[in-house]
Amino acid sequence: MPFLDPKSAKAFGRVGGLGLELAAFLLIGVKGGEWLDRRFGTAPVLQRAGLLFGIFAGFYSLWKLTRVSSRGPSDPSSSGEPTPGESDATGKDRPNSSDSDVHR
Repeated sequence: MPFLDPKSAKAFGRVGGLGLELAAFLLIGVKGGEWLDRRFGTAPVLQRAGLLFGIFAGFYSLWKLTRVSSRGPSDPSSSGEPTPGESDATGKDRPNSSDSDVHR
């Protein structure tokens, strides 16, 4: 018997990945700001700007993940298939149900 079922393992992976992503954004923002501060002599200004960038980028990533995971299987935009009347990957229009009813 597995320790976690596949659905739970996938959820833990998403949360863990999000945590690592948030930490990476913060670290890159702060360290990049420190490097720019040393280069231009603007003490804490760019470090704080980098921190704000890291926070913004991390929460944007969280928002994107939440938005994608909140779409249910009944949502046609989450299936990847174009809805009738939309263009598919080849650029050809898919016919609507009313298009197939040709009156003679």
